[in-house]
Amino acid sequence: MGKGTKMARERTETQLQVILDAMNLYAYSVKIMGNPNRYDPALDFHNETLYMIQRELLHLYVAMRTANKINVNRFPDRAEDRLALQREAMTSADLCFAYFDLARVQFHLHSDKFGLWMSMLESVAGKLAAWHKSDMTRYGGKKVPLPVMFDEEVTSASAETAVPEAPQSEVQS
Repeated sequence: MGKGTKMARERTETQLQVILDAMNLYAYSVKIMGNPNRYDPALDFHNETLYMIQRELLHLYVAMRTANKINVNRFPDRAEDRLALQREAMTSADLCFAYFDLARVQFHLHSDKFGLWMSMLESVAGKLAAWHKSDMTRYGGKKVPLPVMFDEEVTSASAETAVPEAPQSEVQS
């Protein structure tokens, strides 16, 4: 087996892993949101928040899966399509962070369940960003603005001036 084949296999396994992680995140989200003791299906505002989370997680998964199916080595003119789908997935991940924060406050999620949920999303987002960066290097895609959480310059600057989280007593009024 040549060196190029091994590198291609490793790259494919990494890309496949982020797609599987996104699928697992979606499945976990559906499972925990199906708990009628926490998420009352009779309340419309609960349903709307849960629908938005499920919709974005599904779009995240489908966009990544579709991007992975584009064989740029065989069809070099499709490189930008692949990169665009990755950016769509990044936008969905960014929206999920916002929706997760809303769900945490709305449903009074405890840190254990919320922490696992958020860490799963952070893992998918990190792997997705690495995949996109790798493809940008390989295929020389157009430099376009990414969602803020994925922009390395903005992220490193905002980490230095991060605003602390509001105390729970202020949030749950």
